[in-house]
Amino acid sequence: MKDYEKVLTRDRVGKDSSESFWNQKAETYYASQKKGNKDLTNRVIHFLNGLGLIKNKRILDIGGGTGRYAIPLANLAEKVTIADVSKEMMLYAKDYQKQEHVYNVFYYPFDWDHDDLKD
Repeated sequence: MKDYEKVLTRDRVGKDSSESFWNQKAETYYASQKKGNKDLTNRVIHFLNGLGLIKNKRILDIGGGTGRYAIPLANLAEKVTIADVSKEMMLYAKDYQKQEHVYNVFYYPFDWDHDDLKD
């Protein structure tokens, strides 16, 4: 937990540091996602869909990482974009996307500390 606290409380240590941190965590994070219970993910998606926020919508998942929510959301949405600082996390998301035969997910390398959503 201390590793995550360092990143979350850092004073803008820089994109390379943040990207490196999450790249190093990607494999472990994805493995835990694959063996974890999907019940929470399904409940969140069901809740959001019930509010009319998913079906045929364009969704931006900032910090979408390995696609835990983005890939299942894509089954209902028009388009889902994962924006994440970690290229490694997004590679795992692409793997998950391929396994699930989902074709409306797009990827955008993004560092919320240094990039601007207006671009």
